[in-house]
Amino acid sequence: MCDDCQRAEAKDFWRACVQVRQKCEFKKTLFYLEQLVLKHRAHLSTTAIKPVSTGVDFFYAKLQDARKFVDFITAHLPCRYSYAQELVTHDVKNNTYDYKHTFCVEVVPICRGDLICLPKKIAQALGNMNQMVVCVRVNNVVGVIDPSTLQIANVNATQYWRDPFQTLCQSKQLSEFYVVDVEYIDFIQLTAGCSHLSTKHRLADIWVVPSNQIGQDNQEVCTRSHLGHLLKPGDLVLGYDLRNSNVNSSLLDDMETDKIPDIILVRKIYDRSVRRERRNWKVKRLIQNDSDVYDSSSLDNEFENFLEDLEEDEQMRQKINIYWDNEKEQAVCSKDIALDLPPGPSLHEMLNDLDLSADIEMN
Repeated sequence: MCDDCQRAEAKDFWRACVQVRQKCEFKKTLFYLEQLVLKHRAHLSTTAIKPVSTGVDFFYAKLQDARKFVDFITAHLPCRYSYAQELVTHDVKNNTYDYKHTFCVEVVPICRGDLICLPKKIAQALGNMNQMVVCVRVNNVVGVIDPSTLQIANVNATQYWRDPFQTLCQSKQLSEFYVVDVEYIDFIQLTAGCSHLSTKHRLADIWVVPSNQIGQDNQEVCTRSHLGHLLKPGDLVLGYDLRNSNVNSSLLDDMETDKIPDIILVRKIYDRSVRRERRNWKVKRLIQNDSDVYDSSSLDNEFENFLEDLEEDEQMRQKINIYWDNEKEQAVCSKDIALDLPPGPSLHEMLNDLDLSADIEMN
């Protein structure tokens, strides 16, 4: 038996490995990468795919296949990579070397919904934005919005790695607030040279009170937000309460106090059980959840958050494949009541799921 056959039988026939890593607590970006890989069929040349605690490892039999996959990732996500090789065997007589190659791809440690304090130079380069921004999207760039002015901008991988910055707060630090009143703002005076303004959001002054302090006196707080198009009195919303957050950041310490808001609202709260029940679509999975690597309950919750992001972000849905869920069809059609839910994918965005195994059984 030749050496290649021996390695194949021993399930150790990879010659190149692409290690995708993201140093953050949530895996939304990795779920998005999984869907991109499925859509573009970028996994067909892999010999194995293994999840690890901080990312995913992709194994290849050929070095050129691994290089193509690295190029694929860098084209779709803001990241950088490093390369290393390890000598496996060396034939002195023939002067040949056998190496194993490793690419370590590091994705920017930012997820949708994170609160960011931009360095002053980057904020000025992006159109004189305020330093306190919210991440609204992570694809090939990091999309951010200034909730006090509706200014939007994109930070590409080159800009980020030239002057890296960390998130101030992540999703697990979100607090729940009750919306008391909403006052729309139709005009705002901006400085010269400002960046583009979002047309999907509406600026508003929103009075909120922490959900656990409803009914108490003098607990209302007014904050300017980009969620005026979604919120109305009586809604629940998630936001970052900077008054009670333990945030350590030199960038935040250097900011003027009057430019730091007390509360920054991030996303409206919908009934999760109703959303799950009425969700008539699904996505395919490539990476199987390993209970030895991940906490299954927390991972399921993170994947549910990813599905909710897809419902709320049409631009993200356009880049992946979404399938009609036949099991949910009857349940959804039986309820015609109007609910306060995001629109989600339309029928023309969905694909029919082709189940070849069912056709084989019928034949």
